[in-house]
Amino acid sequence: TASGDPALESDPTDAVRAAFYGGDLPGAVRAGEALLARLAPAAQDFGAKAARARVMFWLVRCARRADQPDEALARGYEGIAAAHAAGDTRLECQLRAQMVHVLAGLGQCESALDEGYQVLNRAVDSGDVLAQASAWLALGHVLWTLQQWRDGEQAYGQALALAQRCGDLEVRGLASKGVAAMEDHYAAEARAEG
Repeated sequence: TASGDPALESDPTDAVRAAFYGGDLPGAVRAGEALLARLAPAAQDFGAKAARARVMFWLVRCARRADQPDEALARGYEGIAAAHAAGDTRLECQLRAQMVHVLAGLGQCESALDEGYQVLNRAVDSGDVLAQASAWLALGHVLWTLQQWRDGEQAYGQALALAQRCGDLEVRGLASKGVAAMEDHYAAEARAEG
């Protein structure tokens, strides 16, 4: 980056991710805020915009996990703008997929579904497999919420196949959980029908 700060080279979010996965959401937010403060002097630098978008991705996830949808929306929109400005299509799609989850959680499922298909189209156009997996995962979540079981099962299955292809263990795990939830739903239906 133009700031010359070696800690901001490549992916600066190691501490944020570690705290998030360790269950320390306040620590992850503090680390993210500290990174944003360090990035502020180089706000117009291309590398700083990309780094800012990566930080926002994790802050959106923290806000989602802490059940703070308004914070997640604000961080998400800021992150999408930064990713777009940096030309990082994968991260833009991943952030938009996070927004699909947030909208679904707020009960705005039609908006979430519309955004989900837009993200999927953008991800497919980019050719980025992880972006596509993230979009399918978000769509699976919305379709599950809408009780559109068959479409949801297909979306989770697509997410799983793509996550396996690109080797992303987290998306793979979340997609597997979605597929398992669908199978559990079908088993419950079968039991109810005798």
